[in-house]
Amino acid sequence: MDGAAISLDHFDEEGHNTFRGNKKSYFWVLEGIKHLLAEGIMVSINVCPSRELVESGGVEKIIELAKSLNVPVVNILEPRAVGNFEHKDVEFHPEHMDKMRSLSERFNFDPALVDYPTVLFPAAYRASVPCGGGRSYLMLDYDGTLYPCPFCKVKMPKIATQENSRGTLSCKISGDEDDNFRK
Repeated sequence: MDGAAISLDHFDEEGHNTFRGNKKSYFWVLEGIKHLLAEGIMVSINVCPSRELVESGGVEKIIELAKSLNVPVVNILEPRAVGNFEHKDVEFHPEHMDKMRSLSERFNFDPALVDYPTVLFPAAYRASVPCGGGRSYLMLDYDGTLYPCPFCKVKMPKIATQENSRGTLSCKISGDEDDNFRK
């Protein structure tokens, strides 16, 4: 394993633990980061901030925390109404998108911040760079379901397999079985 991305939902222990519904989650996130770094594994912190966290300067505090932990990358993920955000109004408004794009550019290009982690905000470039889901990465969920993206939760089409005469499997993707799959 070369790298690991670990989710951190808040700079504050109580805020993170409340979101995760686990009183020790923050502790285990920090322990996991320390152990991974000690083994030479590259770590990034994934943060999916609420609008309130963006407005309060909380994302900057997470970047400060990442710096103090020697984590080289902070990946800001645009919130979607899935997981703990399911059925909630969490989408960024234009001002939140602008603030996160500006924050990413500031931390990545201001010479005074060269000692800080690289701060990525992929949603800022969605119009010019398409999502890599299904092309650059995949997500295999706990139940064996394959998704092109961990956030959109659009299932991949069924894959039919057939063993050939050499004992290897050949695969055929059938997109007709899932109308939601975008080819």
